[in-house]
Amino acid sequence: MYTFIINETAQKMSTSINRALLFLAAFACFITIPLFSTFLNSTLGILLIIAAFTFQIAQAKYRNWNIIIMTMGACFLFIVTNSFLIALLFFGSSKIVTMIYKIPSIVFTENNICIKKTGSLKTYQWAACNNIIYKDGLLTIDFKNNHLLQLPVNIAAIEFEATSFNEFCSKKLHTF
Repeated sequence: MYTFIINETAQKMSTSINRALLFLAAFACFITIPLFSTFLNSTLGILLIIAAFTFQIAQAKYRNWNIIIMTMGACFLFIVTNSFLIALLFFGSSKIVTMIYKIPSIVFTENNICIKKTGSLKTYQWAACNNIIYKDGLLTIDFKNNHLLQLPVNIAAIEFEATSFNEFCSKKLHTF
């Protein structure tokens, strides 16, 4: 059995959604009728926009940045809207997204090939493939229905020999 972690070239889904939530909170700051002052609402909105733009950079540097910035956003929403429920929904939705997100991976077993992603789990039989090759950090799966998957994979976390994997796949493909 072989397991590959897929390298993500795009932003993590949770990062994108949290940035969108920060922009939404900033928008709420701008359109909410001011309880204290228009200046306070505008300032908090601008701070949330700055946090949304710097979210990904700061998240790479600081481990707990996600919790800190989303808590700050929830507090700002509470100050602006004076609604604990809205602040709680904001913070809860950011935590749910973080908990639901799964790192994409591909598992090759004796019986099938499973591609695991956040929203789906696809299982393919070995008979559905023409060829499977790993070379230079790129996993290529050629299906019989003319679909081709080429995925950059992270093998740094596991001991791995490309020749043994390619031989394993070749044996599995030629038995069908």
